[in-house]
Amino acid sequence: MKTNKLLLTAVITACTLSATLNHAAEDVSQTKYQVVIIQGAGYLPDTKKPEGADAFTKATTKVLNTYVLTTALTKKLNALNMTVTVLSYTECAELKSLYTSPEGKHRHTDLVIFAGPSHFSKQPPQLTKLYRKLEIPVKKNPKLLCSTLVPAWYPNTKGKSTIKVAAKAFVKAGAGVVEGVSILTPRDDKKGATAKEVDKALTEFAERLSKALISSTK
Repeated sequence: MKTNKLLLTAVITACTLSATLNHAAEDVSQTKYQVVIIQGAGYLPDTKKPEGADAFTKATTKVLNTYVLTTALTKKLNALNMTVTVLSYTECAELKSLYTSPEGKHRHTDLVIFAGPSHFSKQPPQLTKLYRKLEIPVKKNPKLLCSTLVPAWYPNTKGKSTIKVAAKAFVKAGAGVVEGVSILTPRDDKKGATAKEVDKALTEFAERLSKALISSTK
């Protein structure tokens, strides 16, 4: 009788341990990378003009703009095991959004993407001001990665310069850098990138970000 009780206890203990290990394995496999996209762009067409000294006042094109590209990129990142939070620059004054979560769901952000157009070979000042505040998030998470999404009239020149300016700031803050992407937007009678070109550029960008995240967490 005593032997049977010992066997039963051993079986229960083994089953409990197995269940615990399996649950832990499931938790690891279900872990998603946390991505924050910070938008700094002109207000959407047909919406109320923003107020305040720090507001963007120039409207964006309806066809292809920061908002449209962010939405398309978010879908691709979600498909690659990333949870994406899109925020306006007005919600990120001190970049606390990169290391806190109102719902307490995650400890920190793994990747932040600054999304905004090229203005004289730089993103708008509302975003570049935030570059300088990356040091605190980096101290809290030394593996933080940064990148840029840049709609531009001249993506191969000014767009690339904008990406480089941002990358220098990210390195200075101690963050990891993933090369950004610049996409042609319409201007006057000039057409922007085609749907096929946008899809290709964002697919390659999303894959580049995914590889960088995987490498940084090894």
